[in-house]
Amino acid sequence: MYSYFFETTNHIIPCPTAEHLDYLQYVYNLCQSYKINLLLKGSMSTGKATKFSDIDIVIIEKRDDIIEKIVSGYQRIIMSNKTERPKGILILIYENGLCIDLDVRNSITSEELNCSILLNCENINDFVKNDLIRYENICIPSVPEREDWYKLLRLFHRSLIKRLCFKITESESILQEVKDEIEKNFNVSWRGKYIDDITIALDCMVKEYKIPGEFNELICKLINEV
Repeated sequence: MYSYFFETTNHIIPCPTAEHLDYLQYVYNLCQSYKINLLLKGSMSTGKATKFSDIDIVIIEKRDDIIEKIVSGYQRIIMSNKTERPKGILILIYENGLCIDLDVRNSITSEELNCSILLNCENINDFVKNDLIRYENICIPSVPEREDWYKLLRLFHRSLIKRLCFKITESESILQEVKDEIEKNFNVSWRGKYIDDITIALDCMVKEYKIPGEFNELICKLINEV
């Protein structure tokens, strides 16, 4: 099933695409050089990732300058944002279409450590606490504060990725969040079909806001993949 594998001394991780492999090599090498704890989570850690899957990683770091180097040093970013629920996870979409969920922490829990792949370990026991503590106040140029409309772009992408990974219920639920927000500013007649409605929602956004062209192209490409 997999043609690419990321290998360390302790792990062999199957990768669905060359882009997934390339990013893991990039972030692993960088975290090693800066002695940063790096954990891999989600479908990439369980061997269930598809070519559309995000890469979910956790780093334990407090220095904004180092976080900026990790974020901006890979490829050109076409969309960046921070989550609201939970607060503070960085969402990064690069020009090759790869999406990274970068969770920056001050601590992790032992339960989380047990269900993740620890790729780089630097005194990890010092950071294992009873409570998860996230670094929520990241301030870096690559992920500036965004207007409310911009935050919707993440939901477009997330809904489509869930759909392409055959998580239909989740994709519909996320699209409904988009539709609810769209209806606050637009008078829209939905058609009740996923492709039709997400296309209508995107058209509304494109007409009203300055959506980055490359991001719009990516979303249109994903719609065509569904």
